[in-house]
Amino acid sequence: MQSGSPAIVECSFIDEAARCAHSGLLLGMKTKKLLLSDKLKCDMLFSTVSEMTTIKNFLEGERIYQAGESSRGAYIIETGRVNLYTDTEFHLVTLGEGELFGELGQIIDEQRSVTAIAKTDCRLKHIPQYILDDRFNAADPAIVGMFRALAIRLRKSNEQKVQMWSKIEILRANIKALEAELEKM
Repeated sequence: MQSGSPAIVECSFIDEAARCAHSGLLLGMKTKKLLLSDKLKCDMLFSTVSEMTTIKNFLEGERIYQAGESSRGAYIIETGRVNLYTDTEFHLVTLGEGELFGELGQIIDEQRSVTAIAKTDCRLKHIPQYILDDRFNAADPAIVGMFRALAIRLRKSNEQKVQMWSKIEILRANIKALEAELEKM
């Protein structure tokens, strides 16, 4: 091909955050044929999610966000570990490097359902709400619907886990009370 002559280039919009779809968030992949000069590259024309993220550092024990707050985006853990807690301080899970969190409220348009606290010093990529909204709006409606259904099931599952744990704690207290009564006999 001669320098400066147009070329048809097929670009895939796959970036770091899109590879996190296994964590429950579809950020989308689009392929477009573009007419480009051989001096231009596809990645110069289109910003990826990675380029639109900001790096945020949190110290061990620092709150990243609180249950009940409005969702302003999601996070990808670059380094460190993050604990997720319910509003009753029940520990749900510890997440590590490469994992995505904070997307649930974004997907189902609700406030944050959990509190995120840095278990260790963390370096996080913050994906702003407008990027997530843009990717969801561009995705196939059937796929978006499936992810919303999964997000709702995850939220319900978290609530059921808390309810079961509460019942277990009540049973443990009852066992202790019964053991104390048996010792008196």
